[in-house]
Amino acid sequence: MGNDKKTTATPELKTEEIVPAKNEVITKPKICCLDLTEDVTTALLSSGYNLFLGTLGAVREIPNTSRGDSQLVTLDYDFPENFHEFDMLILDLTNEVKKEFKPVVPGERKTSSRSMFYLACSYPSTLFDPRPLSSSLLAQKITEVQNRKFIEIIFAAEQYDIEYEIVEISDGYSKNHPNEKKALYSFNPWLPLSSKRVGKEVTICSIPDELLNLLKKHVADLRYEQTFSHPTEWDKEKGQSVFIPSLVPFLKNVNDEIVSFVQQRGNYISFVFPNIKNKEKFLSDFLKNILPGLYPEMFPFSTQFKWIENPEYFVPNHAKLLEEKIKLQEEFNKRSHLINEQVNENSSKFKFLHDLLTETDDKLVHAVRSFLKFLEFKKVIIKDEESKSIKEEDLQVELDEGILVVETKGIGGTSTDADCSQISKIKHRRSKERNKFDVSALYIVNHQRFLPPSQRRNPPFTEHQIEDAKNDERGLLTTWQLFNLYYEIQNGVITKEQARKQILEYGLVIFKPKLSVNLGSPNELFQNGQVAIINIANTKIKVGDTIILERDNYFSKAKVLSLQIGDNEVKEASNGELGIKLDHKMAKKTVLWTE
Repeated sequence: MGNDKKTTATPELKTEEIVPAKNEVITKPKICCLDLTEDVTTALLSSGYNLFLGTLGAVREIPNTSRGDSQLVTLDYDFPENFHEFDMLILDLTNEVKKEFKPVVPGERKTSSRSMFYLACSYPSTLFDPRPLSSSLLAQKITEVQNRKFIEIIFAAEQYDIEYEIVEISDGYSKNHPNEKKALYSFNPWLPLSSKRVGKEVTICSIPDELLNLLKKHVADLRYEQTFSHPTEWDKEKGQSVFIPSLVPFLKNVNDEIVSFVQQRGNYISFVFPNIKNKEKFLSDFLKNILPGLYPEMFPFSTQFKWIENPEYFVPNHAKLLEEKIKLQEEFNKRSHLINEQVNENSSKFKFLHDLLTETDDKLVHAVRSFLKFLEFKKVIIKDEESKSIKEEDLQVELDEGILVVETKGIGGTSTDADCSQISKIKHRRSKERNKFDVSALYIVNHQRFLPPSQRRNPPFTEHQIEDAKNDERGLLTTWQLFNLYYEIQNGVITKEQARKQILEYGLVIFKPKLSVNLGSPNELFQNGQVAIINIANTKIKVGDTIILERDNYFSKAKVLSLQIGDNEVKEASNGELGIKLDHKMAKKTVLWTE
C-alpha cells in the first residue's frame, strides 16, 4: 500500500459542527465541509452559514525503515452522523492534512466483538494516506441523500489509487484479508475523469455572465492537476455522438481538456473547480451570488424576494430612513475611530501597570521605574544601564535623606531566601561607598507571574523571610501591591507622600491610609454585600461619612448612604447594633474603619 504522491503539510483540522457565536445562523442550506482551510471556514462562519467541519483524514509518515517493518493504522475521517439531512458538500481535495503517526495498540479500543479489523502499512511504504478509502465510505453517506436536491462543490486534485492491506485480529492472532484498492474519487464514480495533467493556463467557456465574471477574478491564480472528459450520447436524428447536455464545461486548458465544470444527474449536482488560490473569496462569492440564483429553493433566507430591496420597490419614507441610517453609521464610525485611538493611547500610557504583573528582567525594571516616578520620587536611575562590571541594584532612588536601592525580579514561582536577601549585599556596599547609614533597601517581586494576580499566593513571603528582612532593615514588596496602590492613590485612599514614606518600611511593606476607629467586620451582609450589620461603641457615624474598607491589606473608600437601627432609618448613630448601607460592596472578612 502507499503511494509516491507528494503532500503539502497542513495543520490538522478540528472536526466538529460549529455555529458562529455572534451572527444569526442561516439554517438552510446545511453544509458539510471536508478539509477546508481555516481561513475559508472562518469566512463562511462569519457569513452565518450552518457548517459541519470534517475531514477525509490526515496523511501520516510511517516509520518503516527495513524489510519486515509494518505498522497498524486506523482511519480518522469525520463525517456528520446525520449526513442525510445535509444539503451540500464542499470538499477540498487539494488540501492534504498531515499529522504525527501514533502506533495503534490492538485491544486498546473497547468493543463487544471478538475480532477487530485494522489497516496495515508495510515496508517499503512510509506514507499512509487514508483519503481514497475514506472517500469510498463517503460514497455510502452520499447515497443516504435521496429524492431531493444535493450539491457538491469539489476542488479537484489529481486522481490516484491506493491498495490497502486489511488485517483481522482476534484472540491474539492476526489474519490477512485480500487487499482492497480504492480511488480518491470513490465518493462520486460518475465524474468523467481523464488525464492527470498539471497546468495554469485556462480559458473560460461560454457560461452565464455572473459565473464568468467570478471566474475571471481567479483564473490568474489557479492550478489544475486533473482533467475531465465530456461524455457523449448517440443522437438518432443527427446520426452521431453528441456531448451530453447535463455536463457544462466552465474552464478548459490549452489542449481543450476540461478542468472545471458542472454536472447534473437528477437531483445530484456536482461543481468541480481546480485549485483556486483564494478559496475564501471564491467560495464566499459563489455561495452568496451564484448558487442562490441557480437554486433559490436551497437558499430561502438568502434569496426569497430579494428584488424587493431594490430602490424602485421602496415603500414610502424608506429611502429617507436609509439615508439617516447611513449618516448615523458614518458618525458612529468616526467617533468609534476616535475612541479607538484614545484607547490605544491610554493603553500605551499605562502599559507599565500591566508590565508590573506580567514582565521580568529589563521590562519589569522599566515598569517599576515608571511607577516610582508616578510616586514623584525626585530621581530614579536604572543602575545596570550605567555599569555592567559588577552586579548593581536594578534601580537607585534619590531620597531627601539618602538613597533607596531596589532589586526587582519576575519569576514563575515564589522567592527563595537568597532572592529576598540579595539586596542586602548591595545596601552594605552602597553604605560603605557613601560612608553613611542612609541607604534603604527594597526587594520587589512579580511572583507566579503566569497566574492571574488574584490567584497568586499573597503575600508570597514566608514568616522567616519577613523576619529576616526586618532584622536586616530591608523591605519586601510585590508588584501586585504596586498595581493596587495606583488605584488607592487615584481614589484618594492614600497619598503619594504617604506611599513614599511607607515604601521605606522594613519587612513586608504594607500601604495604609490614615485610619481612625476600627469598626470591625460585618456580622451579616445583605443586598449583594452593600448593606452590613455591625456593632459600634462610642463612635459617631453619620449619613454621608466616608468609611475605609480593608481586605487583605488593600484599602478602598465608601460613602455611607443610609443608617438603620432596628426598623428605623436614622441620620447618625453612636452605639449598638447598626445597619449601614454603603455605595461599595463588602465581603464578610472586610474590616471597616472611620476616616
